[in-house]
Amino acid sequence: MQKKETFLKGRLKGIGYATKGAWLLIKKEDSIKIQVVISIIITIAGFYYNISSTEWILQTIVIALVLSVEGLNTAIENILDFIHP
Repeated sequence: MQKKETFLKGRLKGIGYATKGAWLLIKKEDSIKIQVVISIIITIAGFYYNISSTEWILQTIVIALVLSVEGLNTAIENILDFIHP
């Protein structure tokens, strides 16, 4: 009988897979590399202009949304290239 994973162990495994996938995405996709560089520049500008806590929250949400949508776009493109080269 196979031992069932604990909830925490399963979550940690999932975080590991997500981190590995994000790293591969950053390493291999030029569009993501550009978005990451822009995100770093925008974050530095936030420190330079001393933006408020609310602006930091909004900036973080927008950066996360842009990077996640780029990742989804890349995944869809790869699936479609696999289906119809």
